[in-house]
Amino acid sequence: MGGEEVTNTVMKPLVGYTGDTAPAGLDKNPVFYECKILITEMTFLSNDHTLEFVHRNGHMHLDDFVARQDRFQNELIIASHVSTRYTRPQAERLLDKKLPGRLEGRLNLVI
Repeated sequence: MGGEEVTNTVMKPLVGYTGDTAPAGLDKNPVFYECKILITEMTFLSNDHTLEFVHRNGHMHLDDFVARQDRFQNELIIASHVSTRYTRPQAERLLDKKLPGRLEGRLNLVI
């Protein structure tokens, strides 16, 4: 507009959606950590199952989010596909216990 030539284009994805995925789905696609809004799954929250079981079945555990909390640059993270074994109050308590700030308020649980 001001007669200046554009010399650098920066593209940032707005929305990322993983569907069911083990942590490798995020780790092998770092764009998911950078998009403005990330919609992903957090099927398991408690320690009733090993991470090996959870991952082998193509799911994420709350502990996976805890381990990667410094990588999430997203403005909003919507974690869905929570197992029906958890009631909303149970899920909220488990989330608040392990991620008390909910990634600075950016992580929302959809049940």
